[in-house]
Amino acid sequence: MTAPAKPRTLAVVAGVLMDADQRVLLAQRSAGGDAGGLWEFAGGKIHPGEAASAALLRELDEELGIAVSAAQLLTVVRWRGAPRPLNLHSFRVSAWTGAPEAREHQQIRWVPLHELIGYPMPAPDLPIRARLVLPPQYLITPEPSAIAPFLDALARALDQPTLGMISIRARQWPAPALARVAEPALALIRRRRPDLLALIHASADQAAALGFDGAHLSSRELMAMSARPAAARQWLLASCHDAAQVAQAQRLQVDAVVVGPVLPSLSHPNATALGWRRLRTLARASWLPMYALGGVSAAELPQAQAAGAIGVAGIRAWWPDAVSAGPAQPA
Repeated sequence: MTAPAKPRTLAVVAGVLMDADQRVLLAQRSAGGDAGGLWEFAGGKIHPGEAASAALLRELDEELGIAVSAAQLLTVVRWRGAPRPLNLHSFRVSAWTGAPEAREHQQIRWVPLHELIGYPMPAPDLPIRARLVLPPQYLITPEPSAIAPFLDALARALDQPTLGMISIRARQWPAPALARVAEPALALIRRRRPDLLALIHASADQAAALGFDGAHLSSRELMAMSARPAAARQWLLASCHDAAQVAQAQRLQVDAVVVGPVLPSLSHPNATALGWRRLRTLARASWLPMYALGGVSAAELPQAQAAGAIGVAGIRAWWPDAVSAGPAQPA
């Protein structure tokens, strides 16, 4: 019996237009078409023999009525999920002439970056959205040993202007007590750094109930899931340590993964470091944005990005009292 032929990988292009107010142009698909009603970055198929950059100019002229004069490759999403495999070439469009109009979509809309999470998108567009919004430096806090000193250290950590995202890790605090540390921590973040994305190491439902921007799942939680949690307008990240866990993260359509340890780490002294070469292999095999974790700091950011990661994550490089962090004492 002859095995069914694998579907041909389709080459497509998408343009990410950004205006002077740092708003991104989204286009809503027609109601009756494939993935009808979802919002996407305008674009379309690359013709046989056509360069991706040429396809971008042609598609944005056809769909939006604009003439692109400057564009830079953002990323290529090598999507291998449903409904069919794609190589999605996305470009950041920085200059054009003409006023964009909805020629082939229901409507178009200029959306601030922090609001993109609220727009349902086709799955292949999600990695592009994440690369636009998620920052290069990500602080994961140590486990709080007591609330007051934890908040004091958090306040000092927030003084670092290069931080773009933070996750409160209080795994050892049982659910009834979690709010006692999470709520004042989030209030401090909102007051001192309203620009930060604030996550929590908890379930998506807990993150939503507490008012966080999203959740960071452990690798164990990730592997136990069969579908992405349904919490709306929430970022979802997950810790991964090998290719099988990254593949699971892809199936669940998480927004990004934190991979490590990349280098020897004091927080995971018995774990085998992946190294930069292994990180590069994982990044090339996945369409998910990745953070390098373990023994890294802002100094390793260029090396992490050269390996295919979008940024670096960690505790000690950004936390002022990391060496004194101890076991949680929620009582």
